[in-house]
Amino acid sequence: MVNNIKSLGIGLLTGVLIGLWLGVNIGKDQPVFSNPFSNPSLQQKFLDKSGDFLEKSGQAIKNKVPQP
Repeated sequence: MVNNIKSLGIGLLTGVLIGLWLGVNIGKDQPVFSNPFSNPSLQQKFLDKSGDFLEKSGQAIKNKVPQP
């Protein structure tokens, strides 16, 4: 009985830790098995933000230009 409870506790703790690891990576839009504690480089941040800016700019221009 005690052995079953101990196994259940270890299994739950392992599942919570793995789920937290994967959940943090999913929340940061990183690959699932990457290190959740690593910060992206300045170059990567710049590329991500500039890509978003370019996409939003294109949508704004597309919405302003009258369609024939």
